[in-house]
Amino acid sequence: MTDDWVKGDFDNKARPSISAWLNTHPAVKWGAIAMLDVVALSATQLL
Repeated sequence: MTDDWVKGDFDNKARPSISAWLNTHPAVKWGAIAMLDVVALSATQLL
């Protein structure tokens, strides 16, 4: 995690992003990457 996160009085100005959420939940991020790999591999096997 980096030090450039918006905190304090600017919390209501910050827009949440998927990448920021995934950075704070690395297990979900790696699970999603693994799932996309499985889907891509399955798609290539079907062609």
